[in-house]
Amino acid sequence: MSEVKITPEQNEAIHSSGKNILVSASAGSGKTFVMAQRIVEKVKQGIEIDRLFISTFTKKAASELRMRLERDLKKARQESSDENQARRLTLALQNLSNADIGTMDSFTQKLTKTNFNRVNIDPNFRILADQTESDLIRQEVFEQLVESYLSEDDGLNISKEKFEILKELFPNAVTETVSEKKMGGVQ
Repeated sequence: MSEVKITPEQNEAIHSSGKNILVSASAGSGKTFVMAQRIVEKVKQGIEIDRLFISTFTKKAASELRMRLERDLKKARQESSDENQARRLTLALQNLSNADIGTMDSFTQKLTKTNFNRVNIDPNFRILADQTESDLIRQEVFEQLVESYLSEDDGLNISKEKFEILKELFPNAVTETVSEKKMGGVQ
């Protein structure tokens, strides 16, 4: 296999130190290669892989980066003549499964689950799977609000002004729900 030709910009991204970097480029330009090489260099310098925050834009890119890292760490370990460096690379391979490699969404979810009590969030929260699920939950909340408004439930205390704002923001959901409730659920 031939040696990869590294551009000056890629070389700078791989070897710059003392600062965080953002690698942003078009598809097929070598982002995964650059990120993997940068991480290998950091490991060689003594930074533990599970102490790095490595974020990608997609789950697929995170998976590809993890596989690339495994390959590149093994290669670097085989090529290393420095016993301490080889030990650090071996440790990085052992800890690769614990490394924080993922999307910003997955990192935020992990951070929130770990600190749910500090931000007053249910520890069993989850990210909505898709738009359909989001729409269903939104409709359910609207139905509860409309029911509360129509029954003049003091628990939620929805004023006419707030209800009018709801109607403006979500005209279809609120109007359909109001019609159903007024008709007693009969269509």
